[in-house]
Amino acid sequence: MFQYCSKLRTLIRTKNWDVSNVTSFESMFRECRQLKEIDLSDFEPSVVTSVSSMFTRCDSLQTLDVEDFDLTTITNKDRTGDFASYCGMLTDVKLPVCSFESKIGRASCRERV
Repeated sequence: MFQYCSKLRTLIRTKNWDVSNVTSFESMFRECRQLKEIDLSDFEPSVVTSVSSMFTRCDSLQTLDVEDFDLTTITNKDRTGDFASYCGMLTDVKLPVCSFESKIGRASCRERV
């Protein structure tokens, strides 16, 4: 979707985006090297099967909050290791309820409260 958008700096108004039927987020923001701020709090990915390289090489990204993503439908968990790889400035990461092992950390499935 935004792969290689090297001049994209912020993405904050996603409220009206319907991603409920999107099955792949693979490389969605890959190499958006100037992306500093992204708000995906309104994304509701309920059928997504791939997040491989979703944020790979987002060099300027410092915070990533995908805690509310439901990723229980991920089918290629062996390829999620590069979800946010090579993001040198990324220091604050909030992973989803049911997550995966990746280069940014390890989380495990737990029930929603």
